[in-house]
Amino acid sequence: MRNSLIIAAVILLSYSLFLAYGPKPAKAKMQSQWQDNRYAIETYLRDSKTAVTRYQVVLVGSSLTKRLSFDEDSQCVYNLAFNGDSALTGLSVIADSYKPPRAVFVEINVPSLGSNQELIAQSSGLLPQLSAIFRVENMPMNLAISYLYSSRNRDADRDVIEVTEPVRLNAIAHQVPGYKNTLPLDILNKNMSEFDRLVRVIESKGARIIFFEMPIFQNLEYSPRAVQTREAFHGTFPNHEFLTYQDLAKGEAFKTSDGLHLLRNEAKSVSSNMRGYFNNFCTAQNSYQGFSAPQAK
Repeated sequence: MRNSLIIAAVILLSYSLFLAYGPKPAKAKMQSQWQDNRYAIETYLRDSKTAVTRYQVVLVGSSLTKRLSFDEDSQCVYNLAFNGDSALTGLSVIADSYKPPRAVFVEINVPSLGSNQELIAQSSGLLPQLSAIFRVENMPMNLAISYLYSSRNRDADRDVIEVTEPVRLNAIAHQVPGYKNTLPLDILNKNMSEFDRLVRVIESKGARIIFFEMPIFQNLEYSPRAVQTREAFHGTFPNHEFLTYQDLAKGEAFKTSDGLHLLRNEAKSVSSNMRGYFNNFCTAQNSYQGFSAPQAK
């Protein structure tokens, strides 16, 4: 038993030293969507505990927002959106974090999902915050995948596989029936109440909340579900700022892979368009310069 403990201690120490002083992969890659979401939370929680908040702007949302990239603004902007999850999970993380950002941009497209407390509990544990050896990206298999990805794929764009046109059109057709139906009111009202609670908590800490709607397939923009969602947010937050999908599209008709998720180039365009709305927060690291977003009608 003693020898086993000594061997385990040596292995852990060696691995810890490797993580501290060994080469770092260019990009962290996880084995699953769940681990990728956990990685996003763990990283944000560590960074939010620094003496000065690293991120002035944080985006929260679903997989629609997850496709946006702000690599050029990585010292200012953090994308806390999740695949298969909702903005409520990101808001819950921010509400309980050490120090909030200056501004939180909240996606409104998916109000059907509640806050994922199981994911938050796993991601906010003490051990990942204390030592790199316990972080999800440093699980041996995840680290190996990250090294393999970094060595084979220097171009991050190549990681995105675009769908063929017949597959894309078929996926859109499958979305249309669902958007013809509104969400059950009990689910919608429950989640809107949670949005309201979390927004109040975050605003009480000094952060500014700006809502935004991701562009989706044009024929779905005014479907019953999309209209219901839009009206629910405007009714709950009548005095808040909203960026409409028109604001983020800037007159372009964007293509989606399935009716909801933007194709790679379209996601780049929306990222670029959104950058103009949070630029003031990034250029005013020490002094607040204000923000003026178009008001939704």
